[in-house]
Amino acid sequence: MKRSLVVVVLSLACGSSSSLGPIPPVDVSKPSFANSSITAEHLRTYVELLASDDYGGRGTLEEGEAKAAAYLASQFDSFGLVPLPGQGSYRVGAELERTGFEVERTHGTIIVGDTKKVITGGVHFKPFGFSASGEVKAEAVFAGYGISRPDLGYDDYEGLDVSGKIVFVLRHAPKKDKSDKRFERGRDSFFVTKAEVARKKG
Repeated sequence: MKRSLVVVVLSLACGSSSSLGPIPPVDVSKPSFANSSITAEHLRTYVELLASDDYGGRGTLEEGEAKAAAYLASQFDSFGLVPLPGQGSYRVGAELERTGFEVERTHGTIIVGDTKKVITGGVHFKPFGFSASGEVKAEAVFAGYGISRPDLGYDDYEGLDVSGKIVFVLRHAPKKDKSDKRFERGRDSFFVTKAEVARKKG
C-alpha cells in the first residue's frame, strides 16, 4: 500500500476558459449579475476542456487530476478570488492511500474435474481495495447474487453450505420484474456488503 501526497482544490467556481478571452466587468453588488454571466456556452467549454483526453480522466492521484487542479486554480486567480483565510494558496495538501496489488504474485488455479485453469490478477480478476494479502485453497461454491435478506423474502444462502469455501457471486441484485425495487440503490448490491455476508456465512 502506497501513500501519496495529493493537492486538491478547496473552492469551486465557474469562470471563462482562456480561449474565451477576458470576462467583461460586471456589477457584483447586484445578485442578478450571476444569471447573465453564466451561459450554456461557457459551461460547455469547461466541460469539454476538463473531459478532454488532455486531462486523462482526472483520476485520483493521476497526472490529469493535478493538471485539472492547476487549471482551476489559474481560473480562480484570473477571477480575482482570494484563498481561504490562513491559506496562501487555493490548494492544500492531503495524504491519501493508494491501494494495489502485485500482478506477479496475484494468481490462482481453478480445478474442475481433470481440467485446470490458471487465472491471473489484472487479467481474469482484480482484488478490491479492502482485500487482504494471503493464500487460500478450498472448494468453490456459487451463491447467486450473494444477498441474504430473509426479511425481504430473498436469501441466496438458504440451504447452501459455504463454510470454509470460496464463494462466487454475481454483480448487482435480482429483480423479478421492472416493478421489483427491493434492492434498488441499496447496500445489498455493494461489493463490500457481499464480501461481509460471505464471510459471516462461512
